[in-house]
Amino acid sequence: MYHYLSNNSVLVLNTSYEAINICGVRRAIVLVLSGVATPEEYTNKIYRSPSTTVRIPAVIRLNKYIKISFKLITFSRKNIFLRDNYICHYCHNQFKPKELTIDHVLPKSKGGWNNWDNVVTACILCNY
Repeated sequence: MYHYLSNNSVLVLNTSYEAINICGVRRAIVLVLSGVATPEEYTNKIYRSPSTTVRIPAVIRLNKYIKISFKLITFSRKNIFLRDNYICHYCHNQFKPKELTIDHVLPKSKGGWNNWDNVVTACILCNY
């Protein structure tokens, strides 16, 4: 069960129900048990210790509103791969960064731009 606590993620919502972060299961349990957050949705997993049993949350909501100042994310190769989770848009397989390329949905030769809406992650074979 320790492996489950360290490798899965929990969606964190502000009091206004807007998504603000993703945290680990261990952190989410600490936030819930300390009264900082309330579980909104659960997984089908349960964490048991000698003194307590806790249902593993999938989504938690903070009890106090947190003002978030959003910063603009830089348009870069690395951030495009992160956005697409290193998964090829065409074959849907996950790759290492060195095995990926950027593909323009509307080619630059036909008036396409380098922007978030016109590029996708593609493996070398699919982009060829």
